[in-house]
Amino acid sequence: PPAHTPRPPPHPPASRRPPAATRPAAWRLQPRLCRDGLCNINPRIAIQGYGNAGTAFARAACANGAVIVAASDSRSLTHDRDGLDLDALDAGKSDTGKVGESGEPDSILAVDCDVLVLAAKGDAVTGETAQEIKAERLVEIANAPVTRDGYDVLDTRGIQSLPDILANAGGVVGSYFEWREFARSEQPDDQALQAEWEAVMDAAADRVSARVDRTGLPGHSAALIEALNQLDPSTRQLLVSCPCRAGSARWRRCRIRHRPARPRARRWRRRPPRKGSSPRHQAASSLGYKPDRLPPAQARLGH
Repeated sequence: PPAHTPRPPPHPPASRRPPAATRPAAWRLQPRLCRDGLCNINPRIAIQGYGNAGTAFARAACANGAVIVAASDSRSLTHDRDGLDLDALDAGKSDTGKVGESGEPDSILAVDCDVLVLAAKGDAVTGETAQEIKAERLVEIANAPVTRDGYDVLDTRGIQSLPDILANAGGVVGSYFEWREFARSEQPDDQALQAEWEAVMDAAADRVSARVDRTGLPGHSAALIEALNQLDPSTRQLLVSCPCRAGSARWRRCRIRHRPARPRARRWRRRPPRKGSSPRHQAASSLGYKPDRLPPAQARLGH
């Protein structure tokens, strides 16, 4: 598929929208990258950022036997060790705009759970906050939610992570399928599209998993290498030469400095007038004065 995210025509018929475009890939890929038996059959999940992506992941997880024990948004936090009622949670979010009445949202990182879903913001897990995480596994739905220092701490502690460039790929692949089907005249086959979407996502996860087994790299490093291998060589060299982790907030801020150097345009400069060409010098020449030795007062008076 193309490297960009295509857009379908406005207001498409609901009957022609492939279901793969809105199906969360993070839950499907999460068990495929497990190591050392860390993936439980019914994991306890905490979700930082209970928005569109977080809600979709929670629904898919609960449909497969998982238990949501905590959820947070930008203003509140709710926590129940026995499990949250998603219907009541959605109703409260719709009425009040918050998932809970109180609580510090960032404290969800320290909730005791099996899987911590990062779906709120970038740079949420730093080297300092990574020390507080009690989850055995992270799922990165937000863009670059873990900093480089955070990855160093997580790798040292043995906490595995499903990286954002793989967990977020499901929406891009689904959008491509949607755009492709709208370019055709025949009615799309939803089951065929779903099978194709699953095959693409499973193949990407298998490549990352195979590289982890072959090299011993963490999952986030293996996924980044697999992504770089599919880029144009010139673009790949540009990303590798950047000292910041590709896709991170710091990389987005500094990438302008790592673009190929462009030749500087020559600025136009006004040439100074030649000696004897100015009105002052012409008046002085007519009176017998040398232009270089003309007294300013005499030139103004016309002597």
